Amino acid sequence: MTLRLCTIVLFALPLMAQTITFSGTVNDQKTNAYILSESHTRKFNGGKPVSGSVVYRDKAGKVLGRKTFSFPAGPYCPAFHFKDERDGWEEGISISGSTATMFLKKSAKDAMERKTITLTPATACDDGIDLLLRDRRNEIASGKQVDLRLIVPNKFDSFGFVARKGAEGNVKGRKTMTINLVTQSAILRPLMPALYFTYYMDTGELLNSAGLHIMNDAAKKSYRVKAFWSAEKKS
Repeated sequence: MTLRLCTIVLFALPLMAQTITFSGTVNDQKTNAYILSESHTRKFNGGKPVSGSVVYRDKAGKVLGRKTFSFPAGPYCPAFHFKDERDGWEEGISISGSTATMFLKKSAKDAMERKTITLTPATACDDGIDLLLRDRRNEIASGKQVDLRLIVPNKFDSFGFVARKGAEGNVKGRKTMTINLVTQSAILRPLMPALYFTYYMDTGELLNSAGLHIMNDAAKKSYRVKAFWSAEKKS
């Protein structure tokens, strides 16, 4: 916030509770065919993320899935719970101290499976990946590479990635930059779809992104997608 207000009460306003909402259209990465839409809500207090939710809908507006998340261990690896309303698939992470428990249930009839993993300063997951890249976009813009360890609950594992500066652009007079996430595994690299996030540099708002989606296709494989995001609304 650029406006500096004089009184203590008004100066404190930006540090109070804030809700940010935005939405996105998610398309197939290869064909550009529409897959679904997303409605995001994120709640902050004192500039720190507290909780949030995502609702996934088809073109007719029917709810396909829901996700809720909170931040017990910092802003970059939230605890979250996702449920696919179509078949009962559930996945997510619960967190206690420095331990994350990944959980997965592949259908309403299956038992829940669990596996624990130790969190490190480089660990990120789910919506926390976006928040980390927003916070470090200026470092990355300067040419610095950021090492990440991304938790993937449906694989019961974590994988090493490097965040690198990609293409720069300009949208209606606003500078943008794409951050590419590249796996550190030479074996996985040919198998991965494009994975990137494009931000407005002035505000850190997300413009578009691409990668593996949390929703599955009919074969229960993660959709490979590209997404286009609306402007954020703050209240």
